[in-house]
Amino acid sequence: MATADDKCLSIYNQALPTNQDELFILYDQWADSYDQEAKQFGYKGPQVAASILADHLPDKNARILDFCSGTGLVGEQLKTRQFINIDAIDMSPNSLKVSEEKQVYKTLICSEIGSTPLDIKCDTYGGLVCCGSFTPGHLNQSCFPEMIRIVKPGGIIVISMREEYLWTAKEFQNNQLEEAIQDMVAQEKWILVARKTCEGYFHDKTGVTFVFRTLFDGTKFK
Repeated sequence: MATADDKCLSIYNQALPTNQDELFILYDQWADSYDQEAKQFGYKGPQVAASILADHLPDKNARILDFCSGTGLVGEQLKTRQFINIDAIDMSPNSLKVSEEKQVYKTLICSEIGSTPLDIKCDTYGGLVCCGSFTPGHLNQSCFPEMIRIVKPGGIIVISMREEYLWTAKEFQNNQLEEAIQDMVAQEKWILVARKTCEGYFHDKTGVTFVFRTLFDGTKFK
């Protein structure tokens, strides 16, 4: 009989698509059961990310973007922390449909997400949170400029992920992710406010969360 550990590993392996088409299909098919499975395997990422954002962004009226929002787990956690002005963006229509039923978002945006410019005006948001999407085959550091562009100067960006990906994922290993972070610091696009780890972030895996405060006027971003 398969154990919870076996099923967790199986789902983890399924979530490593080789291209954007596979990624789209995966999450559209997974949307209806995602929340239940995340709960079953003790996925704490949404709670961690929302809590850390709340620690650094006291304005509950701030406009926030849930970046790669999935089925809205982070949005739910933000709502419990009294944030009332939350938008969601994700590439999966079915995930956004599940999110809509939770009634935590003001606007739902269906869009491919990456380095390509989004149909969002510069300096729109006071905060941005991205949880669990810096993953093999998903997002990577190429989206940093676009994140910064759509967040107001002085706004907060929170990126939360599994720590092991920093050295196991080809997109991030050899210090690629953290060098890209420091490159944005050197360009005075943002400052790194905090780097926090959390044990038991997903199943028995440790998480790491980066907190940034934007410095740059997005309308001048090149």
